[in-house]
Amino acid sequence: MSESPSAQKILIIKLGALGDIIRSLDAIHSVRGNFPHAHIDLLTRAQHVAFCKTIPWFDKVRPAAAPRLWELGKWLDFTRMLRSQEYDLVVDLQCKSRSTLYHLLIGVNGPRWSGTSPWSTYPRPQPDRANIPAHEHQRMQLESIPIPWAGPADLDWLAAPLDDLVLPPRFVILAPGCSPQHPVKRWPAASYAALAHHLEKKGIASVVIGTSAEQSAIDEFTALAPHAVNLANKTTIHQLASLARRAAAVISNDTGPAHVTAAVGTPTLVLMSHVTDPECMLPIGTDVSYIKKHDIADISVEEVLRVLRLRDTP
Repeated sequence: MSESPSAQKILIIKLGALGDIIRSLDAIHSVRGNFPHAHIDLLTRAQHVAFCKTIPWFDKVRPAAAPRLWELGKWLDFTRMLRSQEYDLVVDLQCKSRSTLYHLLIGVNGPRWSGTSPWSTYPRPQPDRANIPAHEHQRMQLESIPIPWAGPADLDWLAAPLDDLVLPPRFVILAPGCSPQHPVKRWPAASYAALAHHLEKKGIASVVIGTSAEQSAIDEFTALAPHAVNLANKTTIHQLASLARRAAAVISNDTGPAHVTAAVGTPTLVLMSHVTDPECMLPIGTDVSYIKKHDIADISVEEVLRVLRLRDTP
């Protein structure tokens, strides 16, 4: 492999959901590892800026503009901001039409560009099959620059105290919600409750997590499993990571928290419907499994118990 190009100011683009960012941490870590003295910015969705500021490999995190097409003034302001930074390398980990638009805004004759834009400086990855994991695609993308892949990133920074939480001695984490826009990705709350009851008989408590956007699923679950510890809306992403490090396992729908728990090494079982491609979207971790059926409701509690791997808790 040839030597990595020099760069003093780098922009990494990563939009998408929380899981997309978590799956990109190894790639981001690789960029920082190969450019330890460069100024590295991240362009991401506004709702992820606060979390991304805690990632130790960025100098600045910028919210990506998403004005309506007719809001010309906002587009001009965003364009001026991008061009004024004078980046000499852009690593587009999003590789979608929106980030290709950003290439046009910055200027196709501007900084060196890595991504799927038709004006990219570096060759696009040519995988030997249509669907490959995003993690693998990013590795191929960086090596085409070339930026050597640094391997799994150290996630010790992804942690927070749990002193204010009262936790059972042995527990699993349940994530019965997901984005309200994707109800077909939700295993029924009644099934999660039945699973919780079964585990309780074995001396394993259930801790339920989620956000206000998932409240209906959480309320349905807690009504059926009142013995579960309800931590919905009570943990940050960093606390979730620390919580996962203490859990025996995680059972989750295809949603962002599963990527966090898998990344820190907790056995994570993801339940999927036909809308999720596990080849591309499975969380990255040392102990990840999944069950997929066209209708997620057809997954039985017995199947989950057969696949579920419980570890000895720390």
